[in-house]
Amino acid sequence: MSLQFSTVGFINFNTEINKVLNSGAITVSFTASSKNKNGEYETQYFNGIIPAKLKERIKPLINKELCDIKGVVSPGKKGYVSFTILEVGKHEAKQKNEKQHDNIPF
Repeated sequence: MSLQFSTVGFINFNTEINKVLNSGAITVSFTASSKNKNGEYETQYFNGIIPAKLKERIKPLINKELCDIKGVVSPGKKGYVSFTILEVGKHEAKQKNEKQHDNIPF
């Protein structure tokens, strides 16, 4: 069983920690921020794998850009979970819509 995830964060590749696997996939670390119950943002750090067919396309974003990150979380060995990143794109901040919907009755 696996679960899909979607977050905004940075993808980091550190040559001292991360590596290129025999399959051509790369190991990376990535961040995700979420609000806690006090409304403050907390950053969490995760380790993940990027498949070989995706690594060249996201190479310009690694260590440089805030990214929209999507993938799956699946059970790993010894009770750990495995994060596989399947889709990455440069994060574009959404503009707030200034229009109010006055015709909505609630």
